[in-house]
Amino acid sequence: MNDLPGRSFGWRRFARPVWIVPGVAVLALGAITIWWLARGPVAEKETRKRTVAEAAARSAAFADLLAALRADPDPMAFVQARAGRDDSQAVSDLIQAYAAWASRGDALDARRAIVKRFLEGQNLKGGVAALFKAVALDTTPRRQDPMWRDLVTGVSGLWNAMTIAWGRDLVHIETDPKTKDLLLESLAQVSPQKIGPEQQSLLVTDLIDLYPTAAADQKPALNAAIAAMAGPDVVEILNGRGINEGAVQLASIQKIDQEVQSSRAQYKKVLEQIEKEEREAQETNAREAAKSKR
Repeated sequence: MNDLPGRSFGWRRFARPVWIVPGVAVLALGAITIWWLARGPVAEKETRKRTVAEAAARSAAFADLLAALRADPDPMAFVQARAGRDDSQAVSDLIQAYAAWASRGDALDARRAIVKRFLEGQNLKGGVAALFKAVALDTTPRRQDPMWRDLVTGVSGLWNAMTIAWGRDLVHIETDPKTKDLLLESLAQVSPQKIGPEQQSLLVTDLIDLYPTAAADQKPALNAAIAAMAGPDVVEILNGRGINEGAVQLASIQKIDQEVQSSRAQYKKVLEQIEKEEREAQETNAREAAKSKR
């Protein structure tokens, strides 16, 4: 039987689009995929080139800035022009100037003014952060740094009963070696009378923790600080002296240990008594509740 004209016409009319549309879609998808694969490496390469170019431009600009700062005819005037400003640009200028003038002996007073500006500003934490950035940028070894004593004394002056906990936290989390040394020496120089007995004990613990990694020329200051707050016996022990059998220091340690053990025993007895009373109270409550139900 021959197909009806209408059915034959309808099938032929709709069959072609059904096959053509998927074919066009596949071809289009393939073209897009080829374009994307071809474009991907090129775009990535262009992005890397742009990133490198931008970094080079920033480095060149920073080098130009440092060169200009090193050649500045009046460092103190430069600092004074920014002394009353708290905007980020002024702070950034002073940070970079401090580092740039490290090689200029005639800029010591200007650098001291920068340190004072950072430490005596209204925003103490912001000023300390700015100072630490400046110290980290200065590559002068601390032993040859003419500003080192000023830095240690200035930062040490910040620590008191309200701020010492912050300083103790900073010395543990700081990653720049020079800034960490600054924090360590500033804490070792703090006056015990300014922080109270409880904070003294905590500070001694921190100084003892940091003692093994301290440089040899830092240990005399640490010894003095620990002796002032915890007694000379602790310093003797840290340095491996006076711990032989029968020594006075060892006897002191043993006495302290005995007192600690005695305190722990008493504390344990108190806890046991509290637990006993709680159990008895619970049992009594349970009995009373059972009676009330009857």
